[in-house]
Amino acid sequence: MPIDQTTFLDQYELLECPGANGVLIPVVKRTDGFEEDTTGVRVPDWMVLIEQSDGQSTLKGYEKHIELFGWYCESSRHVKGDSSNHLYTSGTLWHSDVFLVMQNGKHNHNINKWIAAGDITTGVTIVRLSRVNDAIQPLQQLRFEICHWAGMHAYLDWSIARFTACRRSNTVFAFDQGGKSKGQTSCTTNYVDNTVVAK
Repeated sequence: MPIDQTTFLDQYELLECPGANGVLIPVVKRTDGFEEDTTGVRVPDWMVLIEQSDGQSTLKGYEKHIELFGWYCESSRHVKGDSSNHLYTSGTLWHSDVFLVMQNGKHNHNINKWIAAGDITTGVTIVRLSRVNDAIQPLQQLRFEICHWAGMHAYLDWSIARFTACRRSNTVFAFDQGGKSKGQTSCTTNYVDNTVVAK
């Protein structure tokens, strides 16, 4: 359930994940104090594409995607002060489970099946969308590969699914004030062989 918002950004609320995870997941507010969403039509802030599953979007170009109300993940490298040299290097990169807050739909069936069977999904892609010069453009894209589904939480009309991944790519798309593309930057981390490639 949502908690006190005073310590977080205005455009998000924090949702406590049911169960024993103790994770607070940022979710997008449907409206804020400056904008009332009365038309019933809006570009989703975030969407997710789960490969080998059914999407349900009517947004052109993203028909196989699912609207994403919120998501959370964390990556880190544990640094120990008793390392063998002065660089305080450590041995292993780490990535948390990835939590997805979605509306219930056909994809729930597949995720539950994968959890029960221990199956692997080839990829999950999270994308941040915005309208740029009257066209829907991606602003950020995170792609997770070789995904092992770890859990599914029922939350009334929503579901909270979580998975772990062997590789993560984060791409950010840049635009100038006129809406012209200024290229992109990306970083790919492989958690199996502890490598990072940035472009």
